Amino acid sequence: MGIAYGYSENASESDADAVRKLQNLADRYPDHFHFTRLKSAHAKVLLFGDVWITTSFNWLPFRGDRNRTYRSEEGTLVRGRSRADDQRQRYLAQIDAERA
Repeated sequence: MGIAYGYSENASESDADAVRKLQNLADRYPDHFHFTRLKSAHAKVLLFGDVWITTSFNWLPFRGDRNRTYRSEEGTLVRGRSRADDQRQRYLAQIDAERA
């Protein structure tokens, strides 16, 4: 399992506590979990099993602002082993090419 994140040179946009905890998991379980910062990835994608999800929601920068009662986000869920596998290979190649 892995998480790749990035887009901005400004790492302060990400929740520092979330980044630290995810990095700790990667350090503790290097054979099972990878946490990678990329140079220029803006996609928000989840891939697992035969599922591929693309969304506009920025997970790491979101800090749960209680004053913001509505947050308009959209996403698409696609099911199908072939499509999910194709996207997985595409994103793994991108991760290898863009590691920061």
